Amino acid sequence: TLEETLVPIITISSSCIISKSISINVLNYELPNYKPCLKIEITPESGMATLKVLNEYVLGKKIDNTVWEFNLKDLNLSVGEYTGTIELSCGYKSSITFKIIKGYEEEEYF
Repeated sequence: TLEETLVPIITISSSCIISKSISINVLNYELPNYKPCLKIEITPESGMATLKVLNEYVLGKKIDNTVWEFNLKDLNLSVGEYTGTIELSCGYKSSITFKIIKGYEEEEYF
């Protein structure tokens, strides 16, 4: 029969660089609470990055080949230190820490 002639073939490949060679660096540890934009350098270049903070996911915006920006304004984080998890599209995860500090945006009156 036709079903007996079909043979399933499974191809397994790694779409991610070996996890030992991935480096994640936080470029700005202290973020003002009026504009909390976290910048992270991920080397080598990765496909897509998300940040998980307090069970909320924030999608990263690629600024440069290796620099990602995460806008945390919608999370309404209070002042303090936070731990988050960077998750790459290839399945690699890494823990990071950052700090929200008090601050005010200066307005120009002249």
